[in-house]
Amino acid sequence: MSGLDQLCHAHRDRPPVDYYRRTIFRNVANLSDQMVDRFGSALVIVTADHGILWREQLEPELVVASDLFGEDKASPRYIVGARRRGYGRVCLSQGRDHTLFAVPYMTRRFRVNEWGVHGGLSAWESLVPLIVREHR
Repeated sequence: MSGLDQLCHAHRDRPPVDYYRRTIFRNVANLSDQMVDRFGSALVIVTADHGILWREQLEPELVVASDLFGEDKASPRYIVGARRRGYGRVCLSQGRDHTLFAVPYMTRRFRVNEWGVHGGLSAWESLVPLIVREHR
């Protein structure tokens, strides 16, 4: 099934987040039950690689950075390269400098079909779901 990241980036209409959340919990329960049936016990741990900053959380506070170059606007929450700005932090990733933005800054407004973005320098990027289901 699609992850929440893909849903928020690519869903054409508003993604049914609650439906997908319930589906994830149901799938974790089914996996856990199957493991218990086969092995007698199970510890299932599910997490994500990053959090999501949902549109409805950010849009009312959104600030579009007005001091960027046009080519910087490919990704909404960071730019490739070192740009010293009060709302960003430069870091090195995969041998290249990147500037990550603090909430509520973005390079542009949300696209029509964009329901969420990576959190950049925010708790939304760092706080990830953690589902733990144990059967003995």
